[in-house]
Amino acid sequence: MDKHASRHWIEGWKTNAEKFSGDSIIEISSDNRVLVEGHLGICQYESSIVSVLVKTGCITISGEKLYLDKMTSEYLIIRGRITTVSIDRRR
Repeated sequence: MDKHASRHWIEGWKTNAEKFSGDSIIEISSDNRVLVEGHLGICQYESSIVSVLVKTGCITISGEKLYLDKMTSEYLIIRGRITTVSIDRRR
């Protein structure tokens, strides 16, 4: 991909990302890190389960030795041995 084409792709991606402004973004890295952007707080916090409130419901991360690595008003990072990530949507 040449420089011009990649710049066009990046600009298109930014435009699409703006459409989802206010929605939560969940990023899973391997089996040891989950990043949640756009959270509204933590509902449950234990070493085997962490539940995070988001605009559309609740995200539950299950695993072993889970811990809150970082939390800001914009995002949070959960680390540990992650086995499942589930979304319970509000109706």
